[in-house]
Formats: sequence, C-alpha cells, structure tokens
Amino acid sequence: MLTFLPLEEIDEMSTWKDQRLNEAKEILAFELTKLVHGEDEATKAQEAARALFSGAADTEHMPATQLTEADLTDGSIGILTLMVKAGLAASNGEARRLVVQGGVLVDGEEGRSSHRQLHRRSTDQGHRHQEGQEGLPQR
Repeated sequence: MLTFLPLEEIDEMSTWKDQRLNEAKEILAFELTKLVHGEDEATKAQEAARALFSGAADTEHMPATQLTEADLTDGSIGILTLMVKAGLAASNGEARRLVVQGGVLVDGEEGRSSHRQLHRRSTDQGHRHQEGQEGLPQR
C-alpha cells in the first residue's frame, strides 16, 4: 500500500465496515493523490468526488465536456457517442460494454441500453455521468 499513514491507522481501517469502509477509501484516495499530485490537487479531487457522489459539494472541479450543435442529432446524442467524445471510453465498443454491464450511471440512474439518447436540456445543468464498478470513476 502506498501511503505514509501510520500502520496502526491502516490496521484500524481494515476492520471498518459499511459506511466506514467508504470513509477509509476516501482517506486512502486522498493520501495517494496527495503523494502523487500534491495537497492542493488532492483537495480538488476530493471535492469533485464528493460532488459526484453526494451532490453536497461544489462542482467547480468536476470534469466537464462541452457539446456543440454539431454533436447533436435532432437535439440529442447517443450515450456511446457521448462517452467517447468525453474521453470516458476509447471506442463505441468499450462504451457499449460499460453500459450493458451496468457500469454507467447518468444523473444517478443506471441504464443498460446502449441505444439510450440524452436530450439537450433547456437549462445549463447538463447531465452527471459516473462510470465504473460500484459507480466509482475509473478515468
């Protein structure tokens, strides 16, 4: 494990269950990000993750992709195309596998249809997208 946390603290965290287990994951993710990118970047990443998973934090540091009218067909875009355009999948095939296997949430809802269309919104809110096992971002 790559961290400078005291071994006693790591041993204690290894016994945590349920919600406390998520707290341990957050602590370890912060510590690793701090080692690799520095404390400021670790704080930004932590705030973005909290915004994604709880909706309680500022979304300023959450990754975003801007779409143009040219990206839309009749006011919508397919989930696979969107994932590739946003850099969340390298190809439509990879995006399809993630969607069909339930590894993609859009606005907090799982949809296993690779034919899903996302429609332009009348507000600037956009869509929140999560990818990965247990809804954790992998990219």
